[in-house]
Amino acid sequence: MAFSAFLDTCVLVPSRQRDVLLQVALGRIFRPLWSSEIIRELDYTLRRLNKERGAATEETDAYLARLHQQMESSFPDAVVTGWEQVMGTIDLPDPNDRHTLYLLKPLMSSYWTL
Repeated sequence: MAFSAFLDTCVLVPSRQRDVLLQVALGRIFRPLWSSEIIRELDYTLRRLNKERGAATEETDAYLARLHQQMESSFPDAVVTGWEQVMGTIDLPDPNDRHTLYLLKPLMSSYWTL
């Protein structure tokens, strides 16, 4: 079985990087993981970037619908759930990075306790 890798928004925003990572994952080299929060951040960021580039809202909507559909159909088990219960239980210097550890806790609960 391939190892699992959590993909945060920062690695999913650059399209070439995202495409390479997801192509590698399709080859079963690793199992990609993300959360609904990461997908919301990805959506927000890509909408903002496309707006700054002058893309029409309809074009962005269609692009994101295709992207979400492809990600969901290619990796139906990628969404990590159960992390919401640990919100507020972990402190990091940058509070915006806490969700990465929150997502890991349900996956790693049999190995360590936060």
